[in-house]
Amino acid sequence: MAEGLIQCSLCPKTYTMNKNLYQHMRKVHNVKPQMKKKLRCPLDCEENFSSHKDLRKHLETLHKYVLEHVVHEFMNFDAFEEWKDDIEETSGHKYVSSSSEKILQTGEGKTYFFCHRSGVSKVDTTDQKSPKRYVSLKIGKECPSSMEVARSLSDGTVKVTFWKTHIGHKPEPKYASPRKKSRTKKLEKVDFNVCVVLPAAGIGERMGLEIPKQYISIHQKPIICYTVDAFLRVPFIRKVVVVAAPNSVDLMLQTVTEMCTLEGDKLLITEGAGARHQSIKSGLVALKSYCESLPEVVIIHDGVRPFFPNDIIGKVACAAKEHGAAGVTNPLISTVISVDNKGFLDTSLDRNQFRASEMPQAFQFDLLFKAYEESSTNDLENGTECLQLVQKYTNVKAKLLPVSSHLWKVTHHKDIYTAAAVLKETQTVAVISKESTSEFIPILKKSLANLFKTVHAVGKFSVPTLNKFSNIVQMYERENPYNVIEKMSSFQKLNQQTSIVHVFLNGFDSTINFLEFQKQVKICAKVLKLANVLVYFVFHEETDPTNSFEEMADMVKSLLFDSNPHISGSIFFS
Repeated sequence: MAEGLIQCSLCPKTYTMNKNLYQHMRKVHNVKPQMKKKLRCPLDCEENFSSHKDLRKHLETLHKYVLEHVVHEFMNFDAFEEWKDDIEETSGHKYVSSSSEKILQTGEGKTYFFCHRSGVSKVDTTDQKSPKRYVSLKIGKECPSSMEVARSLSDGTVKVTFWKTHIGHKPEPKYASPRKKSRTKKLEKVDFNVCVVLPAAGIGERMGLEIPKQYISIHQKPIICYTVDAFLRVPFIRKVVVVAAPNSVDLMLQTVTEMCTLEGDKLLITEGAGARHQSIKSGLVALKSYCESLPEVVIIHDGVRPFFPNDIIGKVACAAKEHGAAGVTNPLISTVISVDNKGFLDTSLDRNQFRASEMPQAFQFDLLFKAYEESSTNDLENGTECLQLVQKYTNVKAKLLPVSSHLWKVTHHKDIYTAAAVLKETQTVAVISKESTSEFIPILKKSLANLFKTVHAVGKFSVPTLNKFSNIVQMYERENPYNVIEKMSSFQKLNQQTSIVHVFLNGFDSTINFLEFQKQVKICAKVLKLANVLVYFVFHEETDPTNSFEEMADMVKSLLFDSNPHISGSIFFS
């Protein structure tokens, strides 16, 4: 038999891989093969196992270990990988996959990630250059910590069973291998004038509610405000024009003024019309009237499309500057058909040949303005596709960019619940505490986990780490509140919308002048609000029993979840 081949013990058949041999024995000989036991117990009992399931059972029954595990769900695999990166960075443990994804008959793909300290190091003994300098991180045994990742092949959602407990080694973040490629999506470098027009003058007939859909609140915040905030945070955008219905300009102005986190002269409200193209034209006219210098590129986006990847704004703007017009597309989900005048099927389109046009779209301003100036009344009143309008009146074909993230439009009533779930999915919390022995920490983490998707405990403050979190809880057991105010300026360096709750477990110092302290907090909060950071203070009243921690944890959770800009700088007692 050739070297490297494995022969079946029941027939002359040979294989190069054990898994193929095992499959052969099960299917041909109806025999359950004896799997090799390669997983060695991380303790001193010298037992070996063929699966992590058997290893965990052994550790729990014989060695009486409690192996903690949690289950997480993610909208897609990218979201899982970002979460995995956070776990590795904050814990000092890295997870690696030993094989590619396995496609199962259940309609899902399975991938397993194991602690990188598990197993025996494979050293190339033929390399004589620097054998003494080689240091292995392997412990020679199997750590039970692992991730079982199940990806749905139908909708792309990911379910992760995470076995958290490590045995046989300690976290050593300084030895962790550097990531091959950062998954943080950065904005394209945009060094030209870009403005945005958000048509939001619709009445939402398909929604079936009494108020237009742009004013519907999700988590105490109107949909239009999520969209406006998202564009106001983009540093290279000079002006955001919101086009409201003729009878709703005051309502729109009041809504965005009260509920949008960022303020300033970047935002402009103007009056639109009933038809979409007419509203967009009104927005372009407003830009031409109120901007000191006309934008080179204008982005058109729907006011009720609050979700889009951060990097797509820069990409579509740069593509528009280069090609004149640019848009984003998604693959069609359903087959598109045409119906004859008697209600019978006429023909159907090949989904592979067509795409769904999405938002945002971007255009050279002069090009788009010319197209709207020359458009017929019929096009303005009945058309909806800006890319087609530009091609028709300027003969410029748009560059199309494929995307796959949340670009859907809130159109029907059920979309409200989906949007709420997406917002919840994307929110993360960092709990900063130097005193890890506090009884409040597990109570707080449990309360936050009921609402937020990811909760991490962070030992100390560092801006690069906290930039990963949209919500921060910083706890103090023995700290002068004035010292906290002095340190709060560092939070201006955060590059995303962030809500921060400062929790003082030792109560409020009675020797401090409360009114003066409150005044200083308000001043600091006002400055941070301009940097898109909201802050709240919570003091635990020591006269209350310990079980009041649950009430305080719920208060912290509500403050983070609501993220109300109007009460930023407020002080609460629990």
